[in-house]
Amino acid sequence: MTLVLRIVLALAAAWLVISIGNVHQERSALSKFAKHPAAARPDARAAKTLNPDRYPQILEGASYLVAGDRAHAAPFFQRVVREEPENIRAWALLYQATHSPESAAAIKRLSPLR
Repeated sequence: MTLVLRIVLALAAAWLVISIGNVHQERSALSKFAKHPAAARPDARAAKTLNPDRYPQILEGASYLVAGDRAHAAPFFQRVVREEPENIRAWALLYQATHSPESAAAIKRLSPLR
């Protein structure tokens, strides 16, 4: 086996281990979210490690939104909609945080029930 192939396999294995850890952290955050939204934040942050999925960011922002801190919640959702403009969940939460007309228009545009 060539050195390059071994390196690629080692990197793939490391990525898999990190991804499994992210899933564990995300599930831990979800289990804490309902009773103690603030307690879910460290796990949601940890689940973002090398994670292309935006759900941990949404979860962290939602923890602030549920706690009534709309000012801290909004930037999380703004980042997600900038990176994923078709993410209706992020737009809906951004609307809850900001009540912006742009968010309302995006929800209307993306809604499957139009």
